[in-house]
Amino acid sequence: MMLSLTNRRKLLLRSRRMVKQILILQPAIDEFLGHATLERGLAKNSIAAYKSDLGQLAAYLVSKDIADWASVERSDLVDFLEDLADVLPH
Repeated sequence: MMLSLTNRRKLLLRSRRMVKQILILQPAIDEFLGHATLERGLAKNSIAAYKSDLGQLAAYLVSKDIADWASVERSDLVDFLEDLADVLPH
């Protein structure tokens, strides 16, 4: 299926906006990972898992037009976990 030029532009603009929003969330993720590494002494595999999980969460939040950690509500996290459970193999 071929997208029209207008739809491709809309998709590109949405993608750029999502990247910018993820970049807004990223400093807090980096701060947490730094804390987990330096102060908690977590293993590299644990840090990698946290990085992956938090990256997925950030992408999910941005897809729901949430680009600020202070705006995240419990229901957003529950929805994320439910969506995650739906895509994981059972």
